[in-house]
Parts: sequence; C-alpha cells; structure tokens
Amino acid sequence: MTSPSRIAAWACCAVISVQGCAPALDWRDSNAAGTRLQLQFPCRPVHQQRDRVALAGVSMKMELLSCSAGSLTWGLSYADVGDPREVDAALRGLQDSAVANIAAVPAERSELAVPGATPQARSGRSRLAGRTPKGEPVQMQTVVFAQGTWVFQASVLGTQVHDDTADIYFASLRFAR
Repeated sequence: MTSPSRIAAWACCAVISVQGCAPALDWRDSNAAGTRLQLQFPCRPVHQQRDRVALAGVSMKMELLSCSAGSLTWGLSYADVGDPREVDAALRGLQDSAVANIAAVPAERSELAVPGATPQARSGRSRLAGRTPKGEPVQMQTVVFAQGTWVFQASVLGTQVHDDTADIYFASLRFAR
C-alpha cells in the first residue's frame, strides 16, 4: 500500500516535470506600428516612444518595443530618418550606440538579410560583450537594417545570449508586402 506522503511526493515530482517541459518562451506575432515590419517576441512587448533621440546628428522620434523573458531583454527600436541620404549614418549611429550602451569591445559582425529590407552596406548582425553600468558582464546581439527611410535595430540582451535563441528572434523579422 502506498502512503499518502509518497503519493504527495510523486504528485509534486509530476508537476515539476511537466513544468520543466513547458516552453520557456511564449512566441507571439507583433508588428512595428506605422511600418510594414512583422516579427515575433517571446513575451508581450511594451511600446515606448522617445520624441528627441539624437541619431546621426539629427534629433528624431524613436519608437521602442521591448519585453523580458527567459532572463533576456528583447527589443526593437525604429525611426523614420526622412531622408534616404541619412539612412547609412543612422544605421551606423544605432550600431555605435549599442556598443556604447554596454561599453562593448569591438563587435563581431556578420551578414543577416531581413526579407523585404532595403539593401544597405551597414545592415547586419553584431555580437557584443561588455558591461552594465554596475560593471556586471553582459552580452548583446543586434541586427540593424532599413526599409526606405525607416531604420531598425532588433536586439537581445542578457548575461549570456546564445546564438540559437537569438536566431529564432532574428529569423522572425520580415516585411509584409
């Protein structure tokens, strides 16, 4: 005969094992309002807006979607620079600010094509390692890209950012037709 304490212990183990199999990230479709960019976040993003962000020497309005899940912060920043001649400088500004925000060592860059994006020499993926303002180690992976005069930066930030996790997020980036 099985004792009540053994049944309770077994039930507890069963609950823990089921929870262990549950997906850590709850991917959901989202879009960048005012643009044709579609993507997936692993959590419900919060929208913020900054009216005066200096990017490429110009003050502009920047939109931000972000959320935290699985010990990582997921974000998308985007802005309309208004002038096609300013796109390259704005992409460089997004890259430079990511490096500066975490006091990173020079970035490891690679190509990453976002379906529907306008080809730009500065578009691509960066892997950064740096420190938080409190001096704690941090990693960030970012992708910068553009469509027309809109510039975008998708990012994943945390103590340790694994490529396979960031790959899922970055692979979801696409522009609707």
